[in-house]
Amino acid sequence: MSGDAAKKRESAGWTWLVAAAISVGTLLVFLLSYALIGERPRTWQYGAPYYVPGESVYSIRAEPPGPPPAQVELPPAKASPAKSPAREALKGGRP
Repeated sequence: MSGDAAKKRESAGWTWLVAAAISVGTLLVFLLSYALIGERPRTWQYGAPYYVPGESVYSIRAEPPGPPPAQVELPPAKASPAKSPAREALKGGRP
């Protein structure tokens, strides 16, 4: 029994060591990035964008030249036949 308890304590110790190492590593990465980048003032000036409800500069486009394309009308759908090859195959008959 004492061997199992020692293994559990050793395993728990390694688990805490790995968790602490991951935490310290994460903090070091953030501190390094903060040291390299820091808090710099904003250097760009976009100005005040205009606001028009429902309008976007990315969705506005000029109408294409020429007449609009003809509308396509689909033929009416046929009613499915009572004896289709798929139904016959499911029933075990020959299509």
